[in-house]
Amino acid sequence: MGREGKEIVVAESSSQVHQNASLLDHQESAANDCERAGGNSVDRDAALAQIAMEKKFAYIKAWEDSEKSKADNKACKKLYAVEAWENIRRACIEVELKQIEEHFEKKRAAYEEIMKNKMADIHRSAEEKRAAVVAKKEEDKLRLEAAAEKFRVTGNAPKVT
Repeated sequence: MGREGKEIVVAESSSQVHQNASLLDHQESAANDCERAGGNSVDRDAALAQIAMEKKFAYIKAWEDSEKSKADNKACKKLYAVEAWENIRRACIEVELKQIEEHFEKKRAAYEEIMKNKMADIHRSAEEKRAAVVAKKEEDKLRLEAAAEKFRVTGNAPKVT
């Protein structure tokens, strides 16, 4: 396959086809101008060489644009893949965080229950101690009333301390 075969392999977009068509028109018009002007074959060969060079440059420009487009598409695809990876990892971390929060919430509730039970025990103990103090006070009152009655009966005065 020669040089023409390689040029045919290049993918042509609609803009490239338009450029090629206009280039061929330009080539034909230049050849016709040279013949009409009665120019010699050297001028015609130079014009055809110039047109061939422009055609090559057009193909190169089309190839360059195509390759740049491919590179942009590849980079865009990789960027989307990175973004998807990031979103998946972020979602995993959020799920893990939620599980940890639930675990600590359960522990917190269990400790809260333990603390409430301790508070209830303390309150019950305090009520028992209050009841004991009130009972002791009533007992002391009864004992003092009995002693006062005894002093009244005997007529003796109590010792002042």
